[in-house]
Amino acid sequence: MGIVKELQNRGIKSPSGKSKWPKRTVAEMLSNEKYIGIAVVNVDGEEGQIYRLNNSHPAIISKEMFDAVQEEKIQRSNLDVSENGVLQRKSKKYSSKKKQ
Repeated sequence: MGIVKELQNRGIKSPSGKSKWPKRTVAEMLSNEKYIGIAVVNVDGEEGQIYRLNNSHPAIISKEMFDAVQEEKIQRSNLDVSENGVLQRKSKKYSSKKKQ
């Protein structure tokens, strides 16, 4: 069962207090280093200096669990990084783009 369905079946409200969980919210939570005790601070806005503060607060999941989730996300992703650093699709099986 998917995470979104499980949260809804358990009656857990989203961070905004709604019954329906947006998939994007769950995706952001699975990528957020706050859960392993790391705070990311951006000084001076978008172009400012970025600092990662390790052990800034108690972790609620282990680093190993977080890393395993990141690895699983990569395995499930349809995106791949080419040798020159460009994102490309691994498969166009479900793409709506027509082949030329």
